[in-house]
Amino acid sequence: MFGRKKVVKSEYGNKIIVYFAEKPSEATRRDMKNAGFKWYNSRACWYADYTPFRWQVAQMA
Repeated sequence: MFGRKKVVKSEYGNKIIVYFAEKPSEATRRDMKNAGFKWYNSRACWYADYTPFRWQVAQMA
């Protein structure tokens, strides 16, 4: 699969998609929400429209 986390910039729709191998900490989830990421339950990932700030948040999560 992948390591602890996989960050992808979607070619379609200009989205950032973040997959975690395990449930992230409460602080990480809070940071993702505060940056505008939403949980996509059926795909088990976090997603948001691409911005340089959100890309940085995803990389540091």
